[in-house]
Amino acid sequence: MNKFFVLLIVILLSASVYAKTDDKICLDLCRDGYYDINIGDNGYIFAKRYGKTAVFYYNPKIGKDSYELIIKPGDYDKVTDNTDYLTAYKDGNKFFFVNGKLNANNDFEKVLSEKFSTYNINGKWKLTYRGKDISKTLFDSVELLNEDYVKVKKDNKYGLYRKDEIVLEPIYDSFKFEDKNFIIVAKDKKYGIFYNNELKIPAEYDNILKLPKQNYYTYYKVKKNNKYGIISPYDGIIIPVEYDDIKDISIQDGSIKRNYLEIRKNNKSGIVDDYLKIIVPAKYDKISILPISEGESWYDFYIKTQDNKKYGLLTRTGENILPAEYDNFKNVSIYDNGILRPCFIVQKNKKYGLLNSWHELILPIEYDKINAISFGGSDSKREYIEVQKNRKYGLFDTFYKDRGIPAIYDKLEYSQISKYNCVTVMSKGKKGLYLVLGSYFQLVTKGMYDDITVNEKPLYWTVVKNGKKGVYDIDRDGFEVNSVPADFDEIKHEFGHLYKVCNYNKCGLYDSRHTDSVIPVAYDDVKMDKKVGFGVYTFVVRKDNNYGAYNVWYLDDYSKQTVPAEFDSIIPVHNGYIVTKNGKQGFYHVDKGLMLKPVYEIITCSKNGKTLYKKHKYLTTCTKIPKSDYEKDLIKSIKDYRRTERNENIKILLEIIFTPRKFLEEINPLPNI
Repeated sequence: MNKFFVLLIVILLSASVYAKTDDKICLDLCRDGYYDINIGDNGYIFAKRYGKTAVFYYNPKIGKDSYELIIKPGDYDKVTDNTDYLTAYKDGNKFFFVNGKLNANNDFEKVLSEKFSTYNINGKWKLTYRGKDISKTLFDSVELLNEDYVKVKKDNKYGLYRKDEIVLEPIYDSFKFEDKNFIIVAKDKKYGIFYNNELKIPAEYDNILKLPKQNYYTYYKVKKNNKYGIISPYDGIIIPVEYDDIKDISIQDGSIKRNYLEIRKNNKSGIVDDYLKIIVPAKYDKISILPISEGESWYDFYIKTQDNKKYGLLTRTGENILPAEYDNFKNVSIYDNGILRPCFIVQKNKKYGLLNSWHELILPIEYDKINAISFGGSDSKREYIEVQKNRKYGLFDTFYKDRGIPAIYDKLEYSQISKYNCVTVMSKGKKGLYLVLGSYFQLVTKGMYDDITVNEKPLYWTVVKNGKKGVYDIDRDGFEVNSVPADFDEIKHEFGHLYKVCNYNKCGLYDSRHTDSVIPVAYDDVKMDKKVGFGVYTFVVRKDNNYGAYNVWYLDDYSKQTVPAEFDSIIPVHNGYIVTKNGKQGFYHVDKGLMLKPVYEIITCSKNGKTLYKKHKYLTTCTKIPKSDYEKDLIKSIKDYRRTERNENIKILLEIIFTPRKFLEEINPLPNI
């Protein structure tokens, strides 16, 4: 009785749950104690008995209404139905049933990565991601591409899984990764681009080639019907597919690589910049990049064009500098204060000119030859342009118009003296001199000379013309030339801009900053004796064995004859001169003139500080000087003079010259002189 009610309940439950299933199958299984019956699409029948799952396989080959028990209740913990097979789980293991049979290789599992694994089922492959079945289809092969992508193959077609989803159905002949995000796919010998889980560029191109990155973005050169263009996975067509060819002409711009492109159309060339902008249309016969480089610290480049065998020049942005009408040009980039500046020698009708870095034609196209030269020392070395015209030479700056040496000389010689670059110019056996400092040219010589020699320390040039000598020097505070005319037999540097000159055995003194002599050329000899004050120099002159003196105030450009040339000897002291005539001594003050006529036997001062002057043994000492302001001034002057006097041959100090004549008379009236 109890068994009858249990069976009745099972039948009612089965009938209520599976009313839509085949009645015959349900009744057959229910009679055997099965319930929760479910009929699959591939001949599998699932049922439970005693809480355990059993699987039957309906095989028409065995006979009508024949059911084969392939999984007994309790054999497996869980059974799932896949399209082509069953997966049974037990104790953490998986088992596969294909066509009602346990897979012979059910224990084969291939771990692809930490996330992906695959199972072999009768020679086919099942794909899982993090332990979860993600493919209902069995594949001929499975290949891990990277941590996120798996390539699958079925019926000689390829597809792609990304993590746990299929992103490319297995309908493509091939595909390859350009990087982690870009995939070039091929189908029926046509190519497209897959990007960001989407087919951005359909497979309709004959070829696709990845270009070097343009400003950190990826672009592709595509070919279709023998025409080329540029496409972007982000924005589609960038350059229309209408060009005969597109070539990479990458440029190393300092530390940055700029990927320019040359485009060809109807046998004409143009340029596409690294922003994929057509900066030069395809209208030239040839086009190329003209680099101007100094390594990674500085770089520039130009675009050289050719049309009808003539050349032109464009900026890096395509702006026209020179039309394509020149026979040739070449880069002669110049260093200016450590900066590399581009310049170009241009040629037209066998004549040459110069284009500077500001795109100015600073030398007209009229020269037979133009060469870039470099000369100077390490701190003044620089490039210049040497020109030749009608067999005459000149030299020009590379940046500024009208700065240079005209092409009128037979020869140029280059040298470096001090901070100056020197150019000796020669014409018809005569010489001249230019100084070049940076971009400044200074003509030193006024006219041409038979010879020019240099003295480096101090810097001056001695010139010779018709056997006569002169001098050129430079103002130390600027770029100003001074001179002494070439009118003298001999010339000797004394100090600064002062030169002793001699002509016909008569000598004088010239300051090259002035046109007139400082000391007339009328003396047998002129000799600089000593510096007697700040910027004040004493020159002793001799004429007919008599001596005189001049004081030259060098800084004030002023000179004065302080002692006439009529004495047997002269000794310069601080503020004047001790003069000797016929064995007697006198004193000339610089400003006051003759203070003591030459009637004294000696004018001197003792080492103990007593001031003495002697005439017929008459003696006055410093002890008789009254206490007064004059005395204080006198004592101070004496101390100052003692401090400055360094001539060891003079054993005594001359102190009387500090004292005005009036004060001397107050000390002790002097005899009439």
